[in-house]
Amino acid sequence: MCYNLNNMKHFFDKVLLGILWLIAATLATTFWMSAHYGFNILSSGHWAYLSELQANRTNVKTDFYISLIVALVITLFGLYLIIRSQNKKNVVTPITEQKRTPESIPVPLHQETKQQIVSSSRRPIAPAGFGVGVRNTALPVPHPAATAYTPQIITPPAPSIEQPQNPQYTEISSIFESAGYIVKKSNKIGKLIKPVFAVGYDQTIWLGSSGISPAIMQDAIESLVAIFDDTLGDTAQDIEIHGIILNPTDTENLNSDLITTFDSIAELQEFLEPNEKPEDFDGELFDAFATYIDTVIGYLGK
Repeated sequence: MCYNLNNMKHFFDKVLLGILWLIAATLATTFWMSAHYGFNILSSGHWAYLSELQANRTNVKTDFYISLIVALVITLFGLYLIIRSQNKKNVVTPITEQKRTPESIPVPLHQETKQQIVSSSRRPIAPAGFGVGVRNTALPVPHPAATAYTPQIITPPAPSIEQPQNPQYTEISSIFESAGYIVKKSNKIGKLIKPVFAVGYDQTIWLGSSGISPAIMQDAIESLVAIFDDTLGDTAQDIEIHGIILNPTDTENLNSDLITTFDSIAELQEFLEPNEKPEDFDGELFDAFATYIDTVIGYLGK
């Protein structure tokens, strides 16, 4: 009867450990794929977007598939280790072996003392300087005799050059929201501090700021393009990026097709077209795109 109860206990332990391992592996895989590729393995919209890319024979980065395969192999290998370790615990000691007692085997006193000495000598010793609370037992170093005080000239630190902010953030953000765009919160993109990050339904991205030079906006757009090319490959060509600057600090605009400057809010409001959903709009695919954009914004804002 006890043997059956032990088997049932080991079986339930095995099942619970297996479930716990699957949950932990799923969470770890979800975190890894979301952080590096903006892909949520628990979202049906993301899988639909991936299947569409594969159906269109769009090139997807090889390490994306390698990450999925490695996660699957680690999960299966972990389950195998759990099952194997539990099976080893299920081995029952024969009754003849259980009847043996250590009292029938005398242990000499000198051997027991020797074992105590060996066990006490095997205590781990932390290397010097490793971790917190390591005591320094070295002898104190004698200090040289005090010399005459020599005044030193302290040079004040150079003032830090602050990056330009976005003083008209609220006005620009309100115009995009009124036009139907989805405004994302962004701390910085390269040298561009606190930009208005607006997303359109046709996968168009607008960066808006005020009181900066077009060169700073150009740097931010190049940073976004580099991230999209590294993570999306050829699919990055479907994303359009535009920059708008209100009251720029200089008139030198190297790319007027990419960056548009305005002298007043009224000009910007008249220029911006409303954000309307296209005829082939797919809500799940757009949600996956928006989640990917959130991941990119968080990565660049660190």
